[in-house]
Formats: sequence, structure tokens, C-alpha cells
Amino acid sequence: MKDYYKILGLHHNATANEVRKAFRKLAREKHPDKSGKDTTQDFIEIYEAYQVLINNLELKVSNSKGQSNDKVSSDTLSDIRQTALGYAKDYTKFNRKILFWIIVYLFLDKETIAGTACFFFGIWTMISGIINLDFVFVLIGIMLIGVGSILARYVLKEILENAR
Repeated sequence: MKDYYKILGLHHNATANEVRKAFRKLAREKHPDKSGKDTTQDFIEIYEAYQVLINNLELKVSNSKGQSNDKVSSDTLSDIRQTALGYAKDYTKFNRKILFWIIVYLFLDKETIAGTACFFFGIWTMISGIINLDFVFVLIGIMLIGVGSILARYVLKEILENAR
């Protein structure tokens, strides 16, 4: 039987909060899309350890006698592994879909072009105002950056809605 506490780097009397923190930290390090390597199996093992430990800790809390069943059925482990694999793959699909819509909007959307132009022109105007010690140009630059940011936020909202 696997030592799930060891997989998450925890002691055997760790709390549910400690299990969650350890899982989040390791999941960020070992997620296939974040690590740059194929760490799918590591991620699945970490997710499995997290699910088993959290389920056991919740059973201990809910069991009035304080007894728990540390054995996990093979069906449950199989379900946990399938869920973890789904999380590892879905993240990649989600990112690709959002990236596709960002590219579409960058080249085909008027608000995106206007927002980008306002933002960069605002930065250029503000820097010119600072160099020339012209306070009016600095204010105009700040306003243009604000307009560009508002347009970008509007477009990002649309991108996220279309990606779903």
C-alpha cells in the first residue's frame, strides 16, 4: 500500500489543512502544463494521495468513535486516477482554446486593436511627457493607458466567454 503522506511530504498526523496546502504546492510544481515536462503520472499520484487522505480525514471527523477505514477500494482509486488524468488534460485544452480566441481577437477585433493602440500610445505619450517635463502629456498618457486597459478588460471578458 502506498504511503500517501510520504508522497505529499507530510507527517502521519497531518491535518486536513496541511494536506490541502501540500497538495496545492506540489500540484503547481508537477502539473504537466506548468512543469514543462511530462509529469502526468506524478500529478496523478499527488492527486490520488490528496483525495485518499482528505477522504480519510473527513471520515475520521464524521465518525463519532474516531475510527477510520484506511483501506481504499481499487474502484475508488481508479476513479480518482481518471479524474486526475482529466484535470491534467483539460487544462491543456482550456489554454489552447483561450489562446486561439486571443489570436482571433488580436487580428480581427476593432476594440482589441483600439485598446492596444491606446495603451501603447499612452505609454509613449507619458514617457515623452516625463522626458520633456510636460505635465499635460503625462496626464494624457495616463488617460490613454486607462482607456486601453478598459478596452482590454472588455475584450478579455468576451474572450473568456467565447472560450467556454
